[in-house]
Amino acid sequence: MVEWAGGEMAVDAQGMQRMASPEIIAQANPDVILVTDFGFDRLGSPVDEIKALPGVATSNAAKAGRIFRVEENQLMYFGPRSGENVEKVAAVIHQK
Repeated sequence: MVEWAGGEMAVDAQGMQRMASPEIIAQANPDVILVTDFGFDRLGSPVDEIKALPGVATSNAAKAGRIFRVEENQLMYFGPRSGENVEKVAAVIHQK
């Protein structure tokens, strides 16, 4: 979905669903971080808690305030609404 939305994965490992190492996140230094609603809400929602995670705090995304909550179904699943979901993801990652 990210690539279809005009984005580029900062960490691209086949079959990888989440990054387990703070070092991987820090080295990738993403410009945007998308957090599914499940993960975002699990942390209690405040972006400051996500920014404080090891490896995230030093990223371009954290410094620029570009950490976003995205519905998991918009980011992870393909179906009849995939085109609509790609547009939603594109709007998030390309906002200024």
